[in-house]
Amino acid sequence: MEIVESVTIFSEMERVWDIFTDLACWNEWCRSVRRDAKAEGYFMSEGQRLSLSIRPWVLPLSIRPVVECVVQHDRIVWFARKFGLFSKHEFLFTNLGGAVLVTSREIFIGPKPFMMFLPEKKIRNITAYMLGELKERVESQLPTL
Repeated sequence: MEIVESVTIFSEMERVWDIFTDLACWNEWCRSVRRDAKAEGYFMSEGQRLSLSIRPWVLPLSIRPVVECVVQHDRIVWFARKFGLFSKHEFLFTNLGGAVLVTSREIFIGPKPFMMFLPEKKIRNITAYMLGELKERVESQLPTL
């Protein structure tokens, strides 16, 4: 299963990147994917293990992805394994000159019995909501003229 969602954020790349990679502030703007405050590090870095929770069902699901790749102003990739499933999540940042296109691409691989219980629509909604929250946070902090 693959889920791809995008959002255009009207701001400079530096601001979008700084807010997204600043883990200390994630819980201030991101309600859809919560970060465990006890997790190591304040900024995303390669090899770092994140501690996140999402709510694809009634109860929250804790995941501990490992950050595989961080290329400044370009991409962040993390992966996780849980319940026999493997997931890889890639965030791509494209500079549009005065705006940034942020694309989230998630791939889930696993045995068919486990994949049947993965709520694709709910995960797609969580991803879209998260990108919307990032857009709202970045654009709400823009200076007014």
